[in-house]
Amino acid sequence: MRKRFLIIIILAISVHFYATAQEEAIRPMLSQRAVTMQRVGLTDITVTYHRPSVRGRTIWGKLVPYNQPWRAGANEATTIAFSDDVVVNGHTLRAGTYSFFVKPTPTRWQVIFNSNAKQWGTYFLDKSKNVLSFNVTPYAVPHQEWLLYDFSDLTIDSAKLELRWGELAIHFSIKVNTMEKMKRMNETYVLKASSQLAGSALTYLEHHEHLNTALADINRAIIIDSSFENWNIKAKILGELKQYEKAIHAAEKALELQKKDKNAYTNMEAWQLNRLKKTWENSR
Repeated sequence: MRKRFLIIIILAISVHFYATAQEEAIRPMLSQRAVTMQRVGLTDITVTYHRPSVRGRTIWGKLVPYNQPWRAGANEATTIAFSDDVVVNGHTLRAGTYSFFVKPTPTRWQVIFNSNAKQWGTYFLDKSKNVLSFNVTPYAVPHQEWLLYDFSDLTIDSAKLELRWGELAIHFSIKVNTMEKMKRMNETYVLKASSQLAGSALTYLEHHEHLNTALADINRAIIIDSSFENWNIKAKILGELKQYEKAIHAAEKALELQKKDKNAYTNMEAWQLNRLKKTWENSR
């Protein structure tokens, strides 16, 4: 009997989910969907939620019971997405999208981030998937009719995210490492530039055309990335230009760098380069 009752409850909830999804597709929801996005430095933070209104009701301790997790919105669970790793109220949180819950009490609220980003309310909240929780203190604010998430106290490395509804609000800090991300981005762009220059030089070499331009390109690539691959290309270009002494010097530099790279492709290229080096030495 108990098992049958549980099945009926699950079916009822499933029908409710389906019916609600259909309603949202054909008419505006009573608690409408909202998205609040803020870029902090170079990191995007996006809160997606549905906004219930007070409508004269007692919110805290009644509509939203104390000591129970609340979806921090209406309909689907609220989600917060981070494009990079962040530090939330002193706690590290990996980049990604999380469902967001709060557990209010009269004196403090527990803030909860859960790794299951797609869930309805708190019906199937799996606590084992909570990745971060901490406590904050609520404070009084002027009446806020519609639930609101808002960012404030913005700097290049931090922001404050506030949840406000009725006469209460909470907030917590979010910190990012903008300078570190900018450094990584710059390094990526520089390496892409090196690859582009090397690719152009190799194309000219393969077609035996514009070899002086190819040499200029590979020299610029080497300034960015002094790698076996780039010196290997330079040696072959110089060999094509019959500048054998310089070609041998470039080949020796490439082979010196090759010792630090043991992958099969590099070993094959090194063998071919060694063979070319002997040919150039005999041509001097």
